[in-house]
Amino acid sequence: MDVDPLGDVLRGRRSALARLVVGVGVHVHQAELLGHGSPSKACANPCTCANNGCRPGVPPSDPGRRCRGWDRPETLDDVTDLNARYAPRQRPRWFWPAIAAVGITLGIAFAAWVGFQKDPVTGRLWGYEVKSDNQVAVKVDVIRPDPIDVTCTVYSQAADHSIVGEKTFDVPASRREKVRVFVDIETERRGVNGVLRTCVPAD
Repeated sequence: MDVDPLGDVLRGRRSALARLVVGVGVHVHQAELLGHGSPSKACANPCTCANNGCRPGVPPSDPGRRCRGWDRPETLDDVTDLNARYAPRQRPRWFWPAIAAVGITLGIAFAAWVGFQKDPVTGRLWGYEVKSDNQVAVKVDVIRPDPIDVTCTVYSQAADHSIVGEKTFDVPASRREKVRVFVDIETERRGVNGVLRTCVPAD
């Protein structure tokens, strides 16, 4: 049996050196894994750590690092606009003119209906006569479709347009649609006219 002390020493040194190199390589690889797979490096996109080693909800420390298969919009214009996707319905050109025509037609119809409605009582001043400095006579036509009692009021004015006399009188119900009433107005000084104020159904 041959013994080579020098060879044994050299082989032992090689084995130790090889173990040292392997150990250093393992530690370096673990450090890289810890550096790249650390939970502190994460993406804002909900991607999985199996894809590129990031955690959802937290942006990566490296601004250039992005999750695989997803890009963050650079501006608000890149976000989908619902109005652009689903365009609002446009009304036809004839819509508003048709609405205006309908409104005008309804207005005319209502005005015509109101115009054809008969007032329950209509009073008209037929004429007046200044009899003296203290009296003015007036003539009033009362028109009523239905035989109802009517109350009318007349007055007289002086030259300065002040009221110098006034009188309210009743017109009894009658089958005649139109009646003419003669009324004398007593005045405190000379009146120059006679004026009909109102004719309304009696209370």
